[in-house]
Amino acid sequence: MVFHGDYTVYSPKRLYDGIEKQEIMMKKLEIVELVDIKTEFMLVDARLRLYGKESDQGFHSGPISRPDEIVGQLVTVGLYDRAVIISHLFDLKLHTVMESLALRCVNLARSNVGIMATDCYDWLQDNNVTLSCVMQNSR
Repeated sequence: MVFHGDYTVYSPKRLYDGIEKQEIMMKKLEIVELVDIKTEFMLVDARLRLYGKESDQGFHSGPISRPDEIVGQLVTVGLYDRAVIISHLFDLKLHTVMESLALRCVNLARSNVGIMATDCYDWLQDNNVTLSCVMQNSR
């Protein structure tokens, strides 16, 4: 307690009688491990990549998606490399990713040669990552 002119100033850490407040003494501490930071970073990275591909404004303003939803969105826009990485990080099954990838390959093989060249180039550029890089990022 401090007297300052005509009024008294009380400390936010103490009660009126000068005893320390207990809730100040018991601060909550959350310990975050590097693995948790890495997985959150990978989710944010995937979401940022989706922002560049996705034109739906509802997607941009929606709530943060669960890892399985993000994998589904990555597969939808053709970012299979990121879908595999997120699946490995969160121990998700790769069935959806592989089925979509196989379907995409079949569709590209059946399409017109001119369209196929353009689509293949764009698709390969979006997924320009080596297998060793995917495995390294999934650990």
